[in-house]
Amino acid sequence: MAKLISFTAFLLIGIPLEQAAAGSAALRIFWSETIPGGRDTQDALAIRGISLDASGSIVALGNKGVSQSILLRPSEAGPGPIIELATQGQALKIVQGPAETLWLAGLANRRMYVPGGTMADAYLGKLDPQGRIVAEYSFHSFRFRFIQSVTMLDSGELVVAGRDGAENWLAAVSTQGMLLWQRRLGLGKGVAVSAVGDQIVAATIAGRREDNNKKYWDNVDVRTVNRTGRVVGWQTIRTNINSHSGSGSGTVAMVKSRTAFYVLSSWYDLLSAKPLEITKLSLDGAISWRKELPRSVLQQANGTWTSCYQGQMVLENGDLLVVCSIEAQILVFRLDANNGDVTVLSVPLPDCHEGRPAALFLTQRKNGAIWIFGSRPDSNVGKSCTWLGELSLP
Repeated sequence: MAKLISFTAFLLIGIPLEQAAAGSAALRIFWSETIPGGRDTQDALAIRGISLDASGSIVALGNKGVSQSILLRPSEAGPGPIIELATQGQALKIVQGPAETLWLAGLANRRMYVPGGTMADAYLGKLDPQGRIVAEYSFHSFRFRFIQSVTMLDSGELVVAGRDGAENWLAAVSTQGMLLWQRRLGLGKGVAVSAVGDQIVAATIAGRREDNNKKYWDNVDVRTVNRTGRVVGWQTIRTNINSHSGSGSGTVAMVKSRTAFYVLSSWYDLLSAKPLEITKLSLDGAISWRKELPRSVLQQANGTWTSCYQGQMVLENGDLLVVCSIEAQILVFRLDANNGDVTVLSVPLPDCHEGRPAALFLTQRKNGAIWIFGSRPDSNVGKSCTWLGELSLP
């Protein structure tokens, strides 16, 4: 285990729609673990998501080697004990549930069918406070179905959202794993879900076709869904994020503060990229402001595009913090909750990534400290590392 030095960098200046303020950011690395190149190293440790348990302690979902799902309870001292999970599914997300439970979400029963396509079922795994699997559930589909996002209703029900073939998919599940209702949300390329009380809010990258399918584009929509699964509100918050039907490289995420939702969307592929855009909505769905982060994409000399791997969270005062790994650095965007004014800072990406991108995960501790996890993205096979550090803001 290697100790790394602290990194400090001054604010970037002269960026449209972004403002600078006095001070600098610093990243202090607590610990790091090397990830060798390739997918066959059995001891490689990669983080896939983090959550807080009922006591406020961090629980991290990760992979060891190619496909072994693991749980960690990391601290400043190191990754902590590793619990190997004997799951029937592939866990992609971890969230805190009611009654001190933790839930895993992803896919199960991946299988081939003629003529060469792949099917899968949505997957949920229920863990006790010690991280032991107590129940597993799958939700069958004749398409490729998986869960991307999970939220809890005040009633205790889980709402899961993801993809079902070429469509976005939304469902409500009891804590005993019973499917209460499900609905497809139409052609789409991504979905994130949150809730206020027992009302569901889903942000989707939704496809549109016209003129006998000759015209195609994707918008970012926000839908309000009641507890029975009926759509009771719908608005478009970003138009034409993509105009190529064969491209599927969009991302959408949602985070909730005490008084608002933040929706983050972007589009990335080699030939066409759209930067991160953040829309703030009140809890009743009214748009407060919208901001674009131009530096979240970068065009290379050969004309291709590079996009960032981002993490996000709401700070205690309601501001949104976004971290973005791109071109051997971590860009730090702080968006003012009141008006969306953006302050941007930068710290170097730890050298152990060797210039390759990092998947980033944020959490704020009870004492106000901001912790940031970095790891190798699931799609990357280059030499990299997993680490935990503290991010200090001016």
